[in-house]
Amino acid sequence: MLKTRTHDRYRYASSKRAAALGMIGLTVLILELLSTSEPISDTLFTTKRQKSRKLWEMRRLGYITKDHVVTNKGVQRLSEEKIWSLAIPRPARWDGKWRMVLFDIPAKKSRPRHLFRARLKEMGLVLYQHSVWVYPYPLEETVRAISDFYNISDCVLFAVAEKLNGGEQLARKFGVTHEIRGAR
Repeated sequence: MLKTRTHDRYRYASSKRAAALGMIGLTVLILELLSTSEPISDTLFTTKRQKSRKLWEMRRLGYITKDHVVTNKGVQRLSEEKIWSLAIPRPARWDGKWRMVLFDIPAKKSRPRHLFRARLKEMGLVLYQHSVWVYPYPLEETVRAISDFYNISDCVLFAVAEKLNGGEQLARKFGVTHEIRGAR
């Protein structure tokens, strides 16, 4: 199971947004329980009515059937949540190389393009130039999983560079030591 980082989402959220994110988290938790055939604990809710209203809402949205079976739409929602919980592993030491994600996603795929950009930004990548994002640590496996999910992998490229214009400012932004090769 992937490590979830839902608590990070609340950091800069308004109270209404935080409540909405909490309800999304509850929806995902219920979908996970139902997909593994585990019972839904009454302790997740303050009243039985709240539980029945939540299940009714999930049926209305098409995530579950009347028999509380997860639908394809529910499985898709769970998959999307796993994609949003992915994080790029951060090694103990920076190797001095910059990783770049380059993409050219057609206008007809504007929704996946927007979601992909939002995900890159949320993971901490920095926009270097139009459709070019930079990060100091290996990221290809994580970003490839995201691009595969949105069916845009054929539009996404990766590059590694030892030196970039503005590399010192990027190093400060990411909090990594920017050492000049060959210096003592």
